[in-house]
Amino acid sequence: MAGGAGVGSVCQPGHGGPGGARDQWWGWAGGTSQAGSPSSRGLPTGGYWAIPGREGAAQPQGSIRPAGGIVSSSQPDGTHVPLEIVLMKKVGSGCHYIIQLLDWFELPDSFLLVMERPEASRDLRHLLLEQEVLSEEMARWLFRQVLEAVRHCTACGVLHRDIKPQNLLVNPESGDLKLIDFGCGTFLQERPYTRFAGTRAYRPPEWIAHRYYHGHSATIWSLGVLLYVMVCGSIPFWSDHDIVSGQLFFGHQVSPGWYPASRRQALAGDGSVQPSLAQCGTRG
Repeated sequence: MAGGAGVGSVCQPGHGGPGGARDQWWGWAGGTSQAGSPSSRGLPTGGYWAIPGREGAAQPQGSIRPAGGIVSSSQPDGTHVPLEIVLMKKVGSGCHYIIQLLDWFELPDSFLLVMERPEASRDLRHLLLEQEVLSEEMARWLFRQVLEAVRHCTACGVLHRDIKPQNLLVNPESGDLKLIDFGCGTFLQERPYTRFAGTRAYRPPEWIAHRYYHGHSATIWSLGVLLYVMVCGSIPFWSDHDIVSGQLFFGHQVSPGWYPASRRQALAGDGSVQPSLAQCGTRG
């Protein structure tokens, strides 16, 4: 299962989370050496997440994390915690489609996070590897849940910046979805961002051309890429040139309404023809 990181109140070592063991899984945030891995510390090994402490470090899932890996934010009581924790605290209530942080611990060189464990869930990437593509009905159902999660993040002033199949947990039986991993996230702002964090294949064209991007338009772009991956089983753009040119090709037949919707969401990095988050998902 893929892992993420999140926020809560200060906890003493050995203090368990509020949920039962069956409802939890473990996230790991912070620079660690091989000797400092969760398994060597006697911690559960089924879902830890390590963030190397250097700028531009690629994670196992291909994400580019913010400079330094751990970005500290001062709390009212003077505690410094990773920005991931602050962001998950902001989005921690009011949306069923975002993973919940149950507890967290500060260790000498890292932070350990305890999150809810959705029953029988797998990340969407593994489902796509098994099925190649999703049915349009299933893709529509999952995409609407992603939109609700992103709208909630936006309303809370949070920019996720790494929306992709690896960061979406799905219950194959119920179709329930949860957005995870805020390690590339930051606070939402109106002015352009001048540092990229996220996954290379999901970069908006304005970043490649001008080395800046706006949070809202970059989010719409990444949602368009995600929608294409859901219905086509592969990423739409394989190079910087492909991203900037924005030419989409569909390897198999899709319903008439899908192509225009995907194209609008995956073109015009300057936001000129992109729909707003409120408009996304209103068709079909």
